[in-house]
Amino acid sequence: GATTTYEALSCGVPVVTLAGRSFVGRVGASHLTAAGLAQLIAADEGGYVRLAAALASDSEGRRQLRHTLPARLAASPHCDAPAFARSLEAALRAMWQKWCQANS
Repeated sequence: GATTTYEALSCGVPVVTLAGRSFVGRVGASHLTAAGLAQLIAADEGGYVRLAAALASDSEGRRQLRHTLPARLAASPHCDAPAFARSLEAALRAMWQKWCQANS
């Protein structure tokens, strides 16, 4: 659920995801959280079925999501390139400083 989930959300298609234990299993949850849709993340299979059924039966909710999802995702931290660059710079700087301290 990484690329497919992101592309679905950017096209206005609501997604329900089951948060897994691995990085791969949590990417969909990350995308939904960034878009402010943590309520569509299930913790277990039963929860996934309940969320999917509730979304399927809520045509007005789906309509609203379809119209707001692309903008919500575009405004999310996942699409904030300057903030990502600053975070990456800070992480690289911290790693370099740690390496310098260990090797001096």
